[in-house]
Amino acid sequence: MRQPGSPSGITCGVIDETDDGIEYRLAAAAAASAVESGRFALDDRWQIEFRRYTPSLDDLLAYFADAWTDAVVADETQQRIRELMAGAPERAELFTREQVLVSRLIARD
Repeated sequence: MRQPGSPSGITCGVIDETDDGIEYRLAAAAAASAVESGRFALDDRWQIEFRRYTPSLDDLLAYFADAWTDAVVADETQQRIRELMAGAPERAELFTREQVLVSRLIARD
C-alpha cells in the first residue's frame, strides 16, 4: 500500500502463483539451453521491476482474475490490506512489484 505522494509503501504480503512461477523457470532453462548448445552467447542480463497500481483490493483482484489468472492473494493478506486501506488517507493505493530477469543472447558465428 502506498499513501498519496509517497514513493514507497507498506508491504502487505506476497502474491503466490498456482503454477509456482513455472514460466520463469522455463524461460531460464530455454536461455541456458541455447547458450549450452553453442549457437548463442549471453550478451547481457538485467532485472526489470514491473509495478501495477490500483485504488482498491477489489480492483487488484479483478485485474488478477482477468490478466494474471494464476495469481493468489492469501486470505490473511487480503484481510491485512483491507485493514490498512480502511485506515489510510483517501487517495492511498495498492501496488504490486514483480521482478523479471531479462537476458540478451547473441548468435554465434
